[in-house]
Amino acid sequence: ARPALELALNDSKQNVRFWAVTGLGKLGDVEARPAVERALNDRSENVRRGAATALGELGNSAARPALERALNDSDSYVRRDAAVALGELGEPHARPVLERVLNDSDPDVRRGAAAALGKLGDPDARPALERVLNDSNPNVRWGATVALGKLGDPDARSTLEQLLNDPDSYVRQNTAMALDELGD
Repeated sequence: ARPALELALNDSKQNVRFWAVTGLGKLGDVEARPAVERALNDRSENVRRGAATALGELGNSAARPALERALNDSDSYVRRDAAVALGELGEPHARPVLERVLNDSDPDVRRGAAAALGKLGDPDARPALERVLNDSNPNVRWGATVALGKLGDPDARSTLEQLLNDPDSYVRQNTAMALDELGD
């Protein structure tokens, strides 16, 4: 199926290209990585989003440079999906780049970067995640609380406890869950 799906990446219709790149990701064949990376340059933002997600699904750390470039895409959804995909790769060298993405102008991108940092599991990401706990957007704050819980760093406990008073109930809920993940 890989050769046929790669050929479909050249179709004139964006929906065909989107489903082709999505299919390549689901196949899990790392040989598809170069073709999926090329789809990160597609004229359609939906295809670029699909390519970012597919690269995360392929799980090949060789895709890290292409995903890092996609963090500069003009479309915020592509940037978000590229950040999330970097987390899926589990590539520790992506941490500094993801920390910079926590400053993106779009809150969904910042939340995606926080989630990715949590997936990486690197306790060195804790200070950057703690900084975004003051973000004006509650979705970014709850994303950071979840990520801090996933890091499993008990040093985050006192910072998280302060968010139990957040004005947003979803932030408080996710903070309680993160504290539960940290245990005693």
